[in-house]
Amino acid sequence: MPSSLLLFLNFCRRLCALAVVLCFSFSSSWAQEQRVIGEIISVNYDFSIASTDLNYYNLKPGDIVEVFDQGRSITRLEVLEATTSVSTLHPLSSQEKALGKAEFKNIKVGNAVVKTTLRPPQAVSSPVPLAPTIAPVPNLPSIVEDVAKQLEGLTLVNQTLNAQINNLDKDKKILQDEKARALAALEEANKTIMELKSANQSLQQSSQQFANQTSLEQQKAQQLMDENKNLHSKMTFLKTRLDYVTDLVNEALRYEK
Repeated sequence: MPSSLLLFLNFCRRLCALAVVLCFSFSSSWAQEQRVIGEIISVNYDFSIASTDLNYYNLKPGDIVEVFDQGRSITRLEVLEATTSVSTLHPLSSQEKALGKAEFKNIKVGNAVVKTTLRPPQAVSSPVPLAPTIAPVPNLPSIVEDVAKQLEGLTLVNQTLNAQINNLDKDKKILQDEKARALAALEEANKTIMELKSANQSLQQSSQQFANQTSLEQQKAQQLMDENKNLHSKMTFLKTRLDYVTDLVNEALRYEK
């Protein structure tokens, strides 16, 4: 084989080896940049749903994360939903039947969450270095818009709460006025009750005095009746004696003639 061909083949082999080394180095560097670590913040064992503090800057629906407990791998979960604050995880679809709820029961709050699946970088035609895929700058306008919407919503909620507080203050004032009127009416009713009690007591005393006076009058009437009866008896006795004396006098006069 000509020496020039051998040199060309040797150059090609070295070029391929260099390309492999560069690809491996790039992949390792990209993987390190994409390695994301968070923790479990809530677990719903009934529905096999867990939440992590990693947000949509770190995770996307469909990503796979691995859960660790003190450095020991427990299971892998799939990202179901990612928001600005948390991400929702659930068992892998292919492992749901095999896992059931056994391994999921081992997950607890505070377990480490590590992103395992990597999203390959898009191919570029220029030799410009690839930027990390996790970059909040491209999403900054949407974040500002979300914050503005949330602020607007909170403003509306605050206005609604202030209106409700004002209505509650008005209702409280009405209730206080009604309470004051009710207390005044209750005080007037108590005063009337006391006056009625006093009048009733006076009436009872008068009735008792009248009853005592009536009893005394009855006693006097009975005494007069008894005296009249005695007087009538005496008059009857005296009339009898007078008739007897009269008869004696008439009899004596008749003998004298």
